Amino acid sequence: MSEPPLLDRGVFDEMIGLLGDEAGASVIDLFQTEIDGFIAMMRNAAATPGDRELREQVRRNAHALKSSAGQIGAAALADAARRVEQAAQDGDPLDAPIAALLRCAAATEQALASALAGGQA
Repeated sequence: MSEPPLLDRGVFDEMIGLLGDEAGASVIDLFQTEIDGFIAMMRNAAATPGDRELREQVRRNAHALKSSAGQIGAAALADAARRVEQAAQDGDPLDAPIAALLRCAAATEQALASALAGGQA
């Protein structure tokens, strides 16, 4: 299976078309704020791998991030969140999938900024 694109322009452009530029930019700003909160929690979870409550919180947050990312076209981030969710659910180590998600989140934020500015992402 091939890797999903960083940004699915079809989904992203449809969202902007439905909401308009200003409201679409507000949705992206809210999404990026949401990412920041998830990242802080996941970094904490990666540092304390034996905490079952924290693992469940990672699973729930990864699930929410997967849904949010998919709705705005952040396909690679949705996939990275799915992998974190699965690892948390299965009891697998979280450090590698969380590290991959963090890298993907940074690239996604840049791609979204570029797309909002009218560039190709």
